[in-house]
Amino acid sequence: GIPPAYSLVIKRNITRSLGLQTFLPSEFLRGIVPQALLDKYVFWQNADETISGYISNQYRQAHKGSISLDQLHIVLKKGGSSDDSGYCTSMASGVITRIPVKSSLSKQASLRRSNDEIDHMLGIGADEVEDFKRPRHKLLSLQY
Repeated sequence: GIPPAYSLVIKRNITRSLGLQTFLPSEFLRGIVPQALLDKYVFWQNADETISGYISNQYRQAHKGSISLDQLHIVLKKGGSSDDSGYCTSMASGVITRIPVKSSLSKQASLRRSNDEIDHMLGIGADEVEDFKRPRHKLLSLQY
């Protein structure tokens, strides 16, 4: 088995509607979520055990002005026996939905908030709401 070691758990609670979220390093999702999504999004596990993916600041800066905003929402469907070891060995599958979003801030507030320091302080996704004018998309895996 894997020997116990120290680790760090990062949590945030930036808005009441988002609730408490736990940072989920992309290494934990490698092989489960396509690499293209791991490269674009930062992942947080929600209190209801769903996972939210927000476009990373690095991706936003590299593609400034040429991307449309969206978020990923992953719903886990647990199967098999539970993991009593704490090493994430339980079976689960997931449904990944890409939800189009837009900023809920006014243009002026958005301009005031354009620097990275404030983005990191507020948190990615804190000011985004669903854009109902654009469709949602589900990721399909043809392997299953």
